[in-house]
Amino acid sequence: MKKLFILKTFQNILFYMFLIGFIIGVLYGVHTLNNKLWYYSIIPFLPVLYIIVKGMYKNVPYFINDFKLIDFKQ
Repeated sequence: MKKLFILKTFQNILFYMFLIGFIIGVLYGVHTLNNKLWYYSIIPFLPVLYIIVKGMYKNVPYFINDFKLIDFKQ
């Protein structure tokens, strides 16, 4: 696991996964507090979702190549 955290691509993917979790948590909080989730409450998150998808699309192929190079033998 230590070898994975050294990879810059893995660090980027973790950051984007954190952002996805944050957005889901905020939308769930809005849904819980108001007992309904309006469509216009999702609109402010669309640019952030675009950035997340763009970043994941860019980093995942590099991460797969880096992951293949890691030797997990102890």
